[in-house]
Amino acid sequence: TNLNDIFNNPALAVLKDVARLRAGTVLEASDGNKLLGKLGHRVIEKLFQQEDSLHWSQGQAESWFDSIVDTLLHAEGAPLLMPGMSVELHRFKQTCRRAVVSLLTHLQAAGAAQVQTEVEIEGAFAGEPFIAILDLLVTLPKGRRVVLDLKWSRAKHYRELLSEGRHLQLALYAGLARDVLGELPATVGYFIFQGAELMVTHQGVFPGAEVCLPPGGATLSEIYVAAIATWKWRQGEWSEGTVEWVDKRFGKLEDAKRPEGTLALEEVGRYEIG
Repeated sequence: TNLNDIFNNPALAVLKDVARLRAGTVLEASDGNKLLGKLGHRVIEKLFQQEDSLHWSQGQAESWFDSIVDTLLHAEGAPLLMPGMSVELHRFKQTCRRAVVSLLTHLQAAGAAQVQTEVEIEGAFAGEPFIAILDLLVTLPKGRRVVLDLKWSRAKHYRELLSEGRHLQLALYAGLARDVLGELPATVGYFIFQGAELMVTHQGVFPGAEVCLPPGGATLSEIYVAAIATWKWRQGEWSEGTVEWVDKRFGKLEDAKRPEGTLALEEVGRYEIG
């Protein structure tokens, strides 16, 4: 997230860090989804702590989920247990149960041998220390690996990130995984709880997943190289005392001047100081 601000709107990154810029109240409606996403992450984390869970049937997965969900909610999801939240509670359980089964089905179809959750990898990006925490690191046959990011909702948004080649975070994770683990992931992608959708960037890895090919066949390595070029560009501006403010009100972002080989600019969140 910090790199996204630095790349696309350096002045905003500075304001958030130095002036403690905060999101306006218009964004507060997302708090509920953050809780649901956190709980969903915890379910998947617990799932792959269970022995042999990769080989469970649909019935086994559903029975396991039903056996642990109430304990998890009492420990970490108290807002969903409050009066008036019965509909949201039911929807969470229904969505998460379906997602567990769908994710297992995709992993089994790909022949996954191991799934690690919340994997921390330390390395460097453009010569700077960089730490990535991978939601899911999947090991496939022949030692191939996959990096997946878990999201609660907004499938359309993440589909667009992949299909437009704007999946910066995943490309950075892939580059770091290559440097630390020895090779690029076979694919990267998002698993969305709502809708139980898996979307990836490469064909032939997950038979039932949606494949979102970046424009012009842009590879993870190409996006990673463009990210390094963008970092060096922004670092050069800062060394000259320039901190750019990027805003659509100044003109179309696609018309903004930028060095060749850098990432296209995109709008980041709207903020107010308070």
